[in-house]
Amino acid sequence: MLQPADLGLVRRDPAVPGLGFVFDVDALLELMEPRLPANGQRPTGGRITYLRYKPGTSIVAGYLLETAAGPLSAYVKAWSPVAVGKLDKVARYGRGDPFGWGAVVDEPHLVALVADTSDRALPAVRDVRRHPERFLPPGLADHPVRTLRYNPERRWVGVAGAQHRPAVLVKVHPPGSVAPVLRASRALAGAGLPVPGIVSTRVRRGVVASAWVEGATLHSGPVSPQQLAATGSLLARMHAVPPFRDVAGPDLLAELATAVAAVASVLPESAESAASVARRAAAALAALPLQRCVV
Repeated sequence: MLQPADLGLVRRDPAVPGLGFVFDVDALLELMEPRLPANGQRPTGGRITYLRYKPGTSIVAGYLLETAAGPLSAYVKAWSPVAVGKLDKVARYGRGDPFGWGAVVDEPHLVALVADTSDRALPAVRDVRRHPERFLPPGLADHPVRTLRYNPERRWVGVAGAQHRPAVLVKVHPPGSVAPVLRASRALAGAGLPVPGIVSTRVRRGVVASAWVEGATLHSGPVSPQQLAATGSLLARMHAVPPFRDVAGPDLLAELATAVAAVASVLPESAESAASVARRAAAALAALPLQRCVV
């Protein structure tokens, strides 16, 4: 069932007819039920882990689905009618999925449910899952690569090693997009920062495997003043690494404008507050001696 805020968003954006199914997993699975397999990989529930929304155009939601065989990373995407041709491409790529049901689509509502191994933007996810030995050191060649994080159409992160003792982190990016990642990693390592060692790369396929580093996120539990100080010190060292001369810096004012527009689309009642915050942020940025950095 849609929450009131979600229902309001659906009503404000009729250009994306499948928007409501993205937020309501029960309605989504009921819609897709005739197209899903009657086996252990059939989803029975799930929760949203990620959202990316372009008002009037499309919405993508990362999902962690519940199945009898265990959790399954997937995404749901809904489009406006101008993108109707994309549904067929999604379905066609999904039919080649060697790991499960791949992708199922509902044309009337222009919505698709896609397993992570059928993400057309990240084709190397199939490579890593099918042939982990190509990306892992010899001692881990027979270990499966488990999904750790999934950002649909942008990045997939897996881990290999014993269940409670990971050894290698595997990141899959869109093909041809990892060269800047490797370049930044080398720059940080050259400056003496503690960068994880690279185990293997497949630049054309968009895969980088690196050594696993034990640790915890700052939001995973109580944080001590010492940990915050250490984090700040490390960030300062990162920001001291000079930028690449041939890489343009971000347009911060444009990013502020985009953020305000996003707030106005999702929470119209907060649009003026967001604009006010953006104006103050822009004034503060103009008064600062901003220095570009690698990260």
